[in-house]
Amino acid sequence: DTLDMIKLVIVGDSGVGKTCLMLRFVKDEFASSTRATIGMDFCTRQLAVDVMQASEGSVVQRLTVQVWDTAGQEQFHSLTATYYRKAGGVLIVYDAQNRKSFESLPRWMKQVEDNAEGIVKMVVAAKSGEGGGEGGADAVSAEEGRALAEEYGCLFAQTSSKLGEGVVPAFKAISAKVLADQEEKEEERQGFWLNSPPPQAKAKKGCC
Repeated sequence: DTLDMIKLVIVGDSGVGKTCLMLRFVKDEFASSTRATIGMDFCTRQLAVDVMQASEGSVVQRLTVQVWDTAGQEQFHSLTATYYRKAGGVLIVYDAQNRKSFESLPRWMKQVEDNAEGIVKMVVAAKSGEGGGEGGADAVSAEEGRALAEEYGCLFAQTSSKLGEGVVPAFKAISAKVLADQEEKEEERQGFWLNSPPPQAKAKKGCC
């Protein structure tokens, strides 16, 4: 059977762990040190996603996920329009142990909205594993992260690339939403043609 392909883009401040998130998802490995991403980079991985379909309940759909990792540094922001092209979803990442990266989220939201209409958005609270360590308190609570995601109408996920926790579920959740949205748009498109009456039918107004 043919594999659907969806494109996901990861954005967020420099150093929040975007590359680690991609590597953990695609290769299931943790890179303790990564160089700053220059421009953009992408990897693909196949994923089985449960998709709710009105007709048959839940269906497992296999798809290819293409993940684009983007540079957080300002000088690369002119590339944005290019990498949002054809993207179905975007993961907006902040480091739960770095408050400044959380405070940048509204700016990233604006960038996404300016460049990608109707895209599925997910706010990701990434634990870098540095600094606070596992026992250390986060600079940004999960409640705060979730509240911001709700305010912007986004999905929300917590991940630890170091421990490999929450990473695949986050990608599955956003992929399932992208597929559901695509299916809905497809049905709307088909429904539009099926349900629009021929021009002459509209003109007739009589009693029924």
